[in-house]
Amino acid sequence: MIALSCNQAGLLAWMLLLLSLSEVQSDCPRPVLPPYSSLRGGGGLEDTYPAAAVLRLQCIPGYEYIPGITPRMTCLDTSKWSDLPTLCQGKRCPVPNIENGKIVSSGDLRLGEEVTLGCNYGFRIIGGSVRRCVLKSGIVDWNRELPVCERIPCVRPPVIANGRYDPSPSDVYDVGWIAIYRCDPDYSLIGNYAITCVVAENGIDGKWDLPSPECKKVKCPRPSIPNGNVTSVYQATYTYQDNLEIECNPGYTLLGSSLIQCDADSQWKPSLSLCGKIPTTSKPTKPPTPAVPSTPPIPPKPGTVSPKEDCTEEVKCHRPRIPNGRIASVFQATYTYQNKIIIECNPGYTLLGSSLIECDADSQWKPWVPRCDKSDCPRPVLPPHSSLRGGGSLEDTYPAAAILILQCITGYEYIPGITPRMTCLDTSKWSDLPTLCQGKRCPVPNIENGKIVSSNDLRLGEEVTLGCNYGFRIIGGTTRQCVLKSGIVDWNRELPACERIPCVRPPVIANGRYDPSPSDVYDAGWIAIYRCDPDYSLIGNSEITCVVAENGVDGKWDLPSPECKKVKCPRPSIPNGNVASAYQATYTYQDNLQIECNPGYTFLGSSLIQCDADSQWKPSLSLCGKIPTTSKPTKPPTPAVPSTPPIPPRPGTLSPKEDGTEAPAGPSTTTQTTPKDEPGSGHVIGIAIGAVIAAIVLAALIYAAVRWFSLRGKANTHPASTDNYRVVSARDVALEPKSKD
Repeated sequence: MIALSCNQAGLLAWMLLLLSLSEVQSDCPRPVLPPYSSLRGGGGLEDTYPAAAVLRLQCIPGYEYIPGITPRMTCLDTSKWSDLPTLCQGKRCPVPNIENGKIVSSGDLRLGEEVTLGCNYGFRIIGGSVRRCVLKSGIVDWNRELPVCERIPCVRPPVIANGRYDPSPSDVYDVGWIAIYRCDPDYSLIGNYAITCVVAENGIDGKWDLPSPECKKVKCPRPSIPNGNVTSVYQATYTYQDNLEIECNPGYTLLGSSLIQCDADSQWKPSLSLCGKIPTTSKPTKPPTPAVPSTPPIPPKPGTVSPKEDCTEEVKCHRPRIPNGRIASVFQATYTYQNKIIIECNPGYTLLGSSLIECDADSQWKPWVPRCDKSDCPRPVLPPHSSLRGGGSLEDTYPAAAILILQCITGYEYIPGITPRMTCLDTSKWSDLPTLCQGKRCPVPNIENGKIVSSNDLRLGEEVTLGCNYGFRIIGGTTRQCVLKSGIVDWNRELPACERIPCVRPPVIANGRYDPSPSDVYDAGWIAIYRCDPDYSLIGNSEITCVVAENGVDGKWDLPSPECKKVKCPRPSIPNGNVASAYQATYTYQDNLQIECNPGYTFLGSSLIQCDADSQWKPSLSLCGKIPTTSKPTKPPTPAVPSTPPIPPRPGTLSPKEDGTEAPAGPSTTTQTTPKDEPGSGHVIGIAIGAVIAAIVLAALIYAAVRWFSLRGKANTHPASTDNYRVVSARDVALEPKSKD
């Protein structure tokens, strides 16, 4: 027999202790459930649960499962619960739909979250902008009624003396309304003829964007120009913003502007220009010709004879006056026979007549001198989706300064910040207004258990793609278009619905059953739990879950169903060894056995085997092989265990060899004497350590026995509800919840 030192004995004792403790599975403590969850079927939590116990969970009212998470917790062999940090999330409140309103900021609209609402331009919110998603009678909804958006009005436009504005038929002037002023006869409108109601800086009131105009009598007398004259059509007086053109007589030049305008104070602006005499050279009889870069007079045709050449009277055509225009040719006070000049109009004026005229033999211009009249604007191209306010058709032409007030056609609304008017400019072009109107918004689609997958701004003509939350499928198509129905924007057909995705009934298995649904409906998320009849073992997955299939519209079970079989493994016979586990004639599925070899033998395989579904031990039964011996089998080598070196003999003592005696036969040992006055010898310490280790091993064995009998007692108690949990043990015995007594 192998002799062990104290240290080797201690090491072996600790190994036996750990082996005995590994046979004892500790309970799991009361679990901490994920937030917003509880036990399915109700009931309270126990203080402890045995290993393999499974808790099925549900979400509390107002919450729903997070897709893809299985709602169960399992007590592991490590006395810890399987990890399940989150399971439930708040349900969504209905999407807030406010006419002429919008969502300013929000989260996912779930229980406990807040949403901030606002209104479109030109509207103000009534009833507060913030709402919280709360639980009301088991249903998630907003904590109070949604606000409304009302139009922002302006006060009536200011009343002006000697004039008026076009009133609103309803006497209401909301944001976007344009008030147009007109003056009484003989009065001129000074200022802005149109003012618009806009949103004030505080965002809730309206204001007029410009001050109102005034109507005044403005009369500017026809000016007298020494050494010059007014080329415009004769009038005794002129009114507001009338323009005159001034020119000087030959030999004089203009000191100032050639164009003056009648201002609101009945004065010409800028101040009247003067005509100063042109400085003379050393030959004063020949004043210098002004260096005007222009087209030279066109000479007479070759072969023609001027009146001067045929001894007739000399031909002289005076330089014509062109109000609102000019002569592009070289300046001359007079022109001779067949001289030609070119006429151009000022910007904003149109030439009526020929631009090229010729001095004829009768000293008259032929054809007649043209006229520059104010240019008209052609028929305008209105912005898309707009028309004239008040209806009516467009004219072919409009005079300068004409204003067109526009409105949006049915189903459209003004784009905020754009004034709905077009003006005929002096350039005969219309003021730029490329866009004015945009489609109105359709109501935000609100589908129970549904969501918006993709969309733009939900306006007239746009499409929206809808979908359902996990576990639901859409009925009625995914796409809708915002259209006009009887003057109201709405979706082209009814919104779809989201229905739960069901699975077929769980597979029926022989010699077992599953917990049925009370409604016999198995929607996505339902967990079917299988149990076997007595004496049958459950092989496979005890739980299968209904999940969404790959096509997104059907349900399927995530795992194959288990089977119930009679599994019996006989107690194995181990040559040169034995089974260390408690005695049983037969064992069932997943029972474990610990094998140990007799002294002098060692394992050839695994020391731990398990009863498998085919009633065979896996891995294959181990063998106990004899430990190889050395060349002297009678003297097996002593294990090289580091230990305390031999204590040398005390001075004066003799070894057996020295006193003539012979050492006893057997393994070589060193004989030593321990002084009686040295109590700390190695033997005493080894005995003490062995006693402590023996006590620890004995306590572990007692604990294991008590635990085993306790579990046997629980298995034989009266039946109780297993709605809260079930145990998937080695024998598939369902352990019941602890009694409340």
